Amino acid sequence: VVCVVQESRERQGNSAGLAERTPQDVPLVAVAPGDAGRALSQLGEADVVLIESRCRVPSGWLERLRTAAHSDATVASATPVTGDGDRAGSGDRDDQRVAAASSHARPRLLIAGPHCLYLRRSALELIGRPPEGCGTLAELTAELSHRFAAGGLANVLADDIYVDRDPDHGDLPAEPLSELDRADERGALQRILQLTSSARIGLSVTV
Repeated sequence: VVCVVQESRERQGNSAGLAERTPQDVPLVAVAPGDAGRALSQLGEADVVLIESRCRVPSGWLERLRTAAHSDATVASATPVTGDGDRAGSGDRDDQRVAAASSHARPRLLIAGPHCLYLRRSALELIGRPPEGCGTLAELTAELSHRFAAGGLANVLADDIYVDRDPDHGDLPAEPLSELDRADERGALQRILQLTSSARIGLSVTV
């Protein structure tokens, strides 16, 4: 199941493009940020993807993200390389360059997401009832990441996938890194991207 997290009714983001690039047998469900946690516990036995409505995905995105999430029995979630789109139609080209440079190392992340992440149902069941009091997707993914780590599970970077965010829907307020305690994570991601060659292929990557 793919949960499209919509920041507001006025900004529907790229839901149409997301539907075109998602297998027809995979349900797409629109949820508000504050309802994403509750949705995780109501979607049965399926794995779940949480993705911001303004994200633009490449061809084959879901299959590759699933492969990363199921790359090891201890993996709970997978997060793609994510950047802010600044050139029309550049997403697929950038994705191809990331995929070509990838070593498929699946480096571990302390905090998954927050713009797009794949969650394994087995991991969700292990940590118990998902948190429901989170007001933003960033808060939810941070809480899930900490619970996964406490359960001995890992969050990984899907270093062969690039997802960008539509600049036309990019004027939403950003979450302060200080409030989310992600400053150390940002530095770790920058080092990871350098190791996986993403930083050497001309991309503007959001960490």
